Amino acid sequence: MVDLFNVIEDLPIEKRPDVIIMIPHQNQVDDRMARNSGAVGVLSKPFSHDAMLALVERALAERRSRKEREQLQRYVSKASLKMAVEKAVLGTNSSTTRADKKQAGVFFSDIANFTARCEKYEPKEIVTQINTLFDVITKVIIKNDGDIDKFIGDACMAFWMGEDTQSSQISVLQSILEIKDGIDVMNSQHDKLKDDPIKIRMGVNYGEVILCDLGASDARVYLTIISDSVNVAARLESASEQYGVDNLISQYVLADHSDKYLVRVIDRVKVKGKSKPLMCYELLAAHDNATDRQKNIAETFATGFELYSKGDFKKALSAFEKCLPFEEPSFQGATNPSLIYIDRCKGLIENPPVEWDGIASLDRK
Repeated sequence: MVDLFNVIEDLPIEKRPDVIIMIPHQNQVDDRMARNSGAVGVLSKPFSHDAMLALVERALAERRSRKEREQLQRYVSKASLKMAVEKAVLGTNSSTTRADKKQAGVFFSDIANFTARCEKYEPKEIVTQINTLFDVITKVIIKNDGDIDKFIGDACMAFWMGEDTQSSQISVLQSILEIKDGIDVMNSQHDKLKDDPIKIRMGVNYGEVILCDLGASDARVYLTIISDSVNVAARLESASEQYGVDNLISQYVLADHSDKYLVRVIDRVKVKGKSKPLMCYELLAAHDNATDRQKNIAETFATGFELYSKGDFKKALSAFEKCLPFEEPSFQGATNPSLIYIDRCKGLIENPPVEWDGIASLDRK
């Protein structure tokens, strides 16, 4: 029996049969062993045709239900599915508004230079490329216990809402690195993307969100998250373009994990509508996998940023100029953080500020 189920486990999921085991007589040990091995049902002798028919019908019904659930999970988030089941089981009034405060990691991504890509390819090819990308992103997020909230054109929104804050933060950070690696593999193996690779921008934040039903209560609703924390994640994704990096993470995601992940400080920003400044970083690598180039740029850039923050623009300029050789080619052309700060420092040297706090405004959506 064990050999049988080992063979079945090696089959693709869609081709694995449901197995009913027949045992010679009623025995709890044999029954439990069969079910633990993977049997969907157990028949013991003597058995009737009616008993066999009932067991087969139940197995088929469970298989159909499982398939329907798997299909449904492709179209809705795990949180939405859970809430829908709770409402169905508890008989909750569908018009009742749900709004719960939660802590969550929030992720946004979109394709860099997407408009130009749309002008270059036929509609079918564009959709194929987007779906190929989403296949990579989705697999990583689900693998790391995240929840896909929605796809919006070429953009993806996801969240992590685990009970353990630190675990959720690590899952978000790990997902960014795995998505970057996955996209590199995707580009290298795709006929057209080899020569015209897809690059994406990612923005991530962690904080309080409102898990809620949005929509028309008597027609169609979907479960999503809203809050300032969500807005900040969206702004960081957009801002990654102007800094010339492929990801921006907030201080609330990095939290106490700087010992595990190598990051480059990017800026201290004030998001529109918020009074408290926010530190944002570029996630470079897990410390164990960091290259010398990444270590050098993180260290040298941090020195420059500290001098810049203190208002010592001449020394900061020298530090940022030393960073330039460590910058990798950017998908934003010549733009990279070192060049941005070199331009800033030159402008501030020519026109010294009367008051200086080193805070940049992040008004762009």
